[in-house]
Amino acid sequence: MTSFEEHLAAYLKHLEAKGYAQGTCNWHACYLRNFNNWLTGNQVLDPKRVTAEMVNSYRLYLKEQYVSRRKKPIAESTYESFNAAVSSFYKWMEKAGYILLNPALR
Repeated sequence: MTSFEEHLAAYLKHLEAKGYAQGTCNWHACYLRNFNNWLTGNQVLDPKRVTAEMVNSYRLYLKEQYVSRRKKPIAESTYESFNAAVSSFYKWMEKAGYILLNPALR
């Protein structure tokens, strides 16, 4: 089993190779680590075992339970950024051959 951090490191290298700014890569890492923390809290340790149902549960968690550092619900734009990072990560996982189907399709 390859760890989430190993997949994340490879994904971030991919983004850098495509010319993404370091700040963009840092935001992707932040959003994806948040997703991984949620997965770990739900006993999902392998990012390749994530299902569409799990991604939808995470989206619901972001909408209904997640709060920012200021103890407020996140803005819609932040919610969309979280989703975009997860979606992009799993699109890369699919194209790289780590998974057969992207569970984060919207």
